[in-house]
Amino acid sequence: MQRIDNWEDFKPHAHWHQVAMIMPHIFLTGWRSENAVFCLANTGEQVWLSVAGDVTLLEYAKALNEAASLGHVVTQVSLPVEIAKQLNFQDSRDVTWMRRSKPFPPKSVSPNVSVVSDASCNSDIQRLLQLHSPDSSTWPGNSEILFWVVARDSNKEIIGAAAGVQWQTGSYVISSVAVADTARRQGIGSLVTLATAQELFARGADVVNLGVRSSNRGALAMYQSIGFDEQFDFTRANLKSKD
Repeated sequence: MQRIDNWEDFKPHAHWHQVAMIMPHIFLTGWRSENAVFCLANTGEQVWLSVAGDVTLLEYAKALNEAASLGHVVTQVSLPVEIAKQLNFQDSRDVTWMRRSKPFPPKSVSPNVSVVSDASCNSDIQRLLQLHSPDSSTWPGNSEILFWVVARDSNKEIIGAAAGVQWQTGSYVISSVAVADTARRQGIGSLVTLATAQELFARGADVVNLGVRSSNRGALAMYQSIGFDEQFDFTRANLKSKD
């Protein structure tokens, strides 16, 4: 495998989901083989090996050994689902990463859906997430949030929300899509997701990304129906603690 230590040299070889997720300042090194790319990063909490492509078990083992020889003990990996199944990880999660690389056709948005760029709704959004989407990755107060899109019911209560985020990588991401239990199956998730994507494109995004658990079939079908037209499935697994 060819080792590449500089992010700018590695970036042209990286998979698009790695480019979206890896910040240059956490990049340690990368490798490329004929059919796969390997990216090693230190998030501050994990030493993370991200792998994409048609990787073999031998190449995966070699990347772990190469990292160890450089003094980095890998504590978390992201691997294509097919090879992760062969490894039978005990602490893992399957993730589907999706993106839209062109703006959506103009579409009117329901009047009960609005964009909020200040902190005026933070407490209400916090409550919505705590009650209906407690494993959300983005919460009010996060410095990478550009805005929230919220949907309200006839009583002006927030029943749906999604965050429009720009990561430090520069990537634009839809995060923490949440709908109150009492408002599900009414198209609220589609409304806030589409409105968030439209706003991100309007603010200059070339590509809009989002991630979802692969087991959440309803959400996957919804994002596909909206028009997120590319996806990459991977398994994220913890190997052991840094201690």
